[in-house]
Amino acid sequence: MLPVKIITGQVSQLTGEPITPKNVLEQVMLEREAKTGRPTKYSEEVAQEAIRRYAQGELVADICRDPAMPSYFVFYHWIRTFPEFQHSYECARKTRASVLADKHLEITLKAATLTGKDDRPDGCRVATQGLQWQAERLDPDMYGQRQKVDISITNDLATALLKAKDRLKSLDAIESTADRINEN
Repeated sequence: MLPVKIITGQVSQLTGEPITPKNVLEQVMLEREAKTGRPTKYSEEVAQEAIRRYAQGELVADICRDPAMPSYFVFYHWIRTFPEFQHSYECARKTRASVLADKHLEITLKAATLTGKDDRPDGCRVATQGLQWQAERLDPDMYGQRQKVDISITNDLATALLKAKDRLKSLDAIESTADRINEN
């Protein structure tokens, strides 16, 4: 912290009040706040810019390295705290999955046309597998390898009860026939 020289009677440029030893700490804190830094309070403009950059494929870590963006911790705190930010983030994940799928296709097509010795198809394969893996996790409905199996059973209870009743009648008929045979 920089040394603060207290001159009694001098007027603070920030507050307009005379500087006294009693309010020096308040002045230092105000001067610190006057300097711009990373945003910590939720701002719709900053949040939407972060979401836009995330949807376009930029890593959250890279977004949070930008001094105009919130820190990594604050970014995920906003997701947990602000429902509108959480919803925007979830929508951006799906958009991001499509962006990664497009990058995957671009790298794949580039690898298919490589001819020089310096080109590394294995590197392209690794890159596309990584992008594919991430797209599968971000939007498994669209890019996942899992198959959804939807089983729906419709059973008419009245029909099932009538069939059960008919089976009981036929069982009773069989039993009565067996009893008559045993009596003879």
